[in-house]
Amino acid sequence: MLGDIYASSLDGHRPDYALSAKWYQKAAAQGLATSQTQLAWLYETGNGVLQDYAEAMKWYRTAAEQGEYGGQAGLARMYGSGDIGPPDLVQVYKWANLAVLHVPINLKNTREGLIKFRDQVIAKMSPAQIAEAQKLAHDWKPTK
Repeated sequence: MLGDIYASSLDGHRPDYALSAKWYQKAAAQGLATSQTQLAWLYETGNGVLQDYAEAMKWYRTAAEQGEYGGQAGLARMYGSGDIGPPDLVQVYKWANLAVLHVPINLKNTREGLIKFRDQVIAKMSPAQIAEAQKLAHDWKPTK
């Protein structure tokens, strides 16, 4: 994908995040969940675009609702960061747990990192919060 090439040094040049954002935007608008996640990350970090947490949340959510683990992990991180308001541990756990369930099995290190993140969150939650988060994750259905 062109966005990936410009966001990395795969072509032998320094990353061009602005050009990568242009191509991710085109693919994201067509519903490609991985591009939506990458575009969200650019908005979250301000690489190649003006930093915009609301726009990052929009694209993470769009990808996450399709079952894309990166979008789900991004939502979990954003809900826990304090950048969009007070941390919401129920939403953090819900999305982190869904990301654990949807990460491809061959991405062992990613899976382990997500499990560690989720377990750190659960240690801060009350039993009622845990029950609510588990129910939300259990009841969640992808849009695609």
